Amino acid sequence: MFFCAQYINIGTGGADLSSSFFLPKIVGWGKAAEMCMTGERVPAPEALRIGLVNHMQSKEDLLPAAKAMAVIMCSKNALGLRLTKDAFNAALNGSSLEDANRMEDRNQSLIIANAITEGAKELG
Repeated sequence: MFFCAQYINIGTGGADLSSSFFLPKIVGWGKAAEMCMTGERVPAPEALRIGLVNHMQSKEDLLPAAKAMAVIMCSKNALGLRLTKDAFNAALNGSSLEDANRMEDRNQSLIIANAITEGAKELG
């Protein structure tokens, strides 16, 4: 298994599909530039080491591992998961520390307000 920014290898620009935006944030500017400018393959173990992927699984272990992670995530507050994802996406898209803190504060307020509302519904 490998990852490759193939565009440069087929005669187009080396950055496409937002790779010039996302890759530097994930693997650092140097590795992102290398990937996009050379089009060389990044083997799965290297992708794991540089943070391009979080886990490596064999074909046989992939579905059980994904299901195990899904079970953990499904045991969490659904609104909390959604707002956490929103916060991570906003941070990835270049928000400042102040913006990230503001979003996190907003998210906690929304989760608490939702819990109060849902609790009041349960009380009848």
